[in-house]
Amino acid sequence: MYLKFCGFTQEADIQEAVQHNIQAVGFITYPKSARYVDLAQLQKLSAHVPETIDRVAVTVNATMAQLEAIIEQTAINTIQFHGTESIDMIATVKARHPDMQLFKAIPADEKLQDNIRQYKGVVDRLLIDTPSSAFGGTGEVFDWRVLDGLSTSNYLVAGGVNSENVRQLVQNHPNIAGIDIASGIEKAKGQKDYDKMAYIAKVLKGE
Repeated sequence: MYLKFCGFTQEADIQEAVQHNIQAVGFITYPKSARYVDLAQLQKLSAHVPETIDRVAVTVNATMAQLEAIIEQTAINTIQFHGTESIDMIATVKARHPDMQLFKAIPADEKLQDNIRQYKGVVDRLLIDTPSSAFGGTGEVFDWRVLDGLSTSNYLVAGGVNSENVRQLVQNHPNIAGIDIASGIEKAKGQKDYDKMAYIAKVLKGE
């Protein structure tokens, strides 16, 4: 199962995270986020992630120029679109950078099935997140029952997953492709809790 730890702002936290069985490390490039890192920080921090682990830049309605800067100037190999980006815009990024992985976050709302159908052929992976006008980061879960009967299983579950509920999620929904966690592995905004990271990684390994 694909495990993405997200919202890193400190080098020491990255060094700890990559010791665990994780598939991705994420960085928030949205200025309104409490876990925001600018291009210079992203350049420095992403270089500390081994190439065997995906380096994900989480973007919210970024311009093409901003995306190009991230792709060309950092060690990022994955762009995660977390705003209201159009399919055409995402397809343009894919055409220009065919080796770049693309993820798209979509809210678990009444349009979920429609959004899955629209985006799943354009991106490498979908994330299903708690609906929020702030584009994620709420630390709140959505009703996981909406995951039952979806037309795809190639998605990560985000939004409020933590050390207290992660086992329930993976036991009740074994067909999901993975999980994406930011606030659920923190002791404070942008500061990671090493015990929580270790525990969640163990659960995802089936321990």
